[in-house]
Amino acid sequence: MTEKTAREAAAMLAEKILDEKEYSHIALRTFLDGVSWMDRQDRAFLSRLITGTVERCLFLDYAIDRVSKIKVKKMKPLIRAVLRTGAYQIFFMDGVADRAVCNEAVNLVKKRRINNLSGFVNGVLRSLIREKEVILDLSWIPDRDRAMSLTYSMPEWIIKEWREMFSGDVAERMLNSFLKESPVMVRVNTSLVSTDQVLKSLEAQGAKGEPGSYFPSNLMLSGFSRLEELECFRKGWIQVQDTSSQMAGYLAAPEKGSRIIDVCAAPGGKTLHAADLLCGTGHITACDLSEEKVRLIRDNVRRIGFQNIEPAVHDALDKNPAWVETADLVIADLPCSGLGVMGRKPDIRYRMTKEKLPELQKLQREILTVVSDYVKPGGKLVFSTCTVTREENVDNVRWIMEQLPFQPLDLSAALPEGLKTATAKDGYVQLLPGVHPCDGFFISVFRKKR
Repeated sequence: MTEKTAREAAAMLAEKILDEKEYSHIALRTFLDGVSWMDRQDRAFLSRLITGTVERCLFLDYAIDRVSKIKVKKMKPLIRAVLRTGAYQIFFMDGVADRAVCNEAVNLVKKRRINNLSGFVNGVLRSLIREKEVILDLSWIPDRDRAMSLTYSMPEWIIKEWREMFSGDVAERMLNSFLKESPVMVRVNTSLVSTDQVLKSLEAQGAKGEPGSYFPSNLMLSGFSRLEELECFRKGWIQVQDTSSQMAGYLAAPEKGSRIIDVCAAPGGKTLHAADLLCGTGHITACDLSEEKVRLIRDNVRRIGFQNIEPAVHDALDKNPAWVETADLVIADLPCSGLGVMGRKPDIRYRMTKEKLPELQKLQREILTVVSDYVKPGGKLVFSTCTVTREENVDNVRWIMEQLPFQPLDLSAALPEGLKTATAKDGYVQLLPGVHPCDGFFISVFRKKR
């Protein structure tokens, strides 16, 4: 595949994600899985172009509207997608020639038989090139929230929330982190293989694994084209899992022989980590809402080969009487706003609204009410999310303490150095992107009263 066809694919994906509301990580992965022959350079070009276009969409629309008589919202979807991907290359991809951007955009429009708009597309892109420096200068905007919203392509409600929540420059560090490439993090299944064996396998295939933060089994991968081509992945030696998600497993600290229920398990990262920590002992029921989601768990279990995991389709809101007080540990990584993982799923910023937070909190508490009954007296409940909002995290911790028969565990001794915050004694830790070397994540651990 050439850059020319990669640009065509990027425009198609931009339309699917930003207009048809497909999930960005799924749309990109599905496309790349279908072109396994694509070389590493082209895959990298396409991935950067579509991810960057989605990440910077608010700024790109602002820029296009500055030079176009027809506003972005009124354009045909294809024209909108071509201009957005073209604008991203002009503003943020220094190694790409502006002339090539214009020519390929015009050719794509003609190829789609919209010849009458090829001149319009050419004119808008050339105007962006001429006025690039002026458009990039946002210092004239007096409203700081508005200026930050365009700088980081983040909805203003998130800007305002975070500036109120976090002191100093924390909010800007978080926002800036979402515009950087997120590394591929994996966890070594140390009950099956050593980290050294994985590193040797990667080196033999020309790939590289660098130590991640906090845990010896945590590696950052680079130098590969497709994960499925790596021997250590095919053999089940590694599992894709961010550092923050790995933290949940280590803080859960399941004892060998434990009976575990993971209630919102897909695609299975925490389930597989728990199984690895159990070293083949115990039993884990890993459930999720649909057969499609549970298939993802089954695929991972089959690849790795753990025998102590039982995937099952089950709605976490439906109480299963047979599970009541049978679990030594319940893992509840609940549906949430996902604002901590926007570096990997950039379209979340456009899907989520402040008005949805109360609905999510209500759902989370309904699930917690049901699944807390599965924990044995003296057993543990791990409640986690991949977000940073008070409503979904700290407020729910307080609610659990008030409404359910649980007490928080002091996590201080279990946390790596650098994370021993005051809140660890209250049973929870909040990881922040840009502040900690991982995704945004919230983890709390409780013990059921006897």
